[in-house]
Amino acid sequence: MKNFRYKLAEFMNGRYGIDQLYKFSLKLCFVLLIVNVFISSSIVSSVIYKIIWIIFIWMGYRTFSKKIYARQKENQIFISIEKKAKKKISLTIRRFKEIKTHRFRKCPNCKTVLRLKRRKGKLIVTCPKCNSKIKVHILF
Repeated sequence: MKNFRYKLAEFMNGRYGIDQLYKFSLKLCFVLLIVNVFISSSIVSSVIYKIIWIIFIWMGYRTFSKKIYARQKENQIFISIEKKAKKKISLTIRRFKEIKTHRFRKCPNCKTVLRLKRRKGKLIVTCPKCNSKIKVHILF
């Protein structure tokens, strides 16, 4: 057993390995497999299986690649996209949770999301980031 571990470690020396993009791809394959169980159409099922195989091959290529800089760059792009998506989702959830007490508006200059207390009528608000005055109309 130790001999196998040594040979595996020796083989992986100088190769990229596993990162966040690999883990996301693995989760995506698992979700596609579960979705495929509930689909009765054979055409859609075969397409999903082909997509899963393409993702698995791509994951293997990335894992065993010796182009470490290129794989790190791919991973950094994925992390930045994931961060933006998580930020947008958390803001949407927060908007739904606070819908009774607050309203959210974007500053037209700097695109910062402003959290305003729910007061009916026209308001003039100062953006904390760019200090511009914004006219806001809250209906309800």
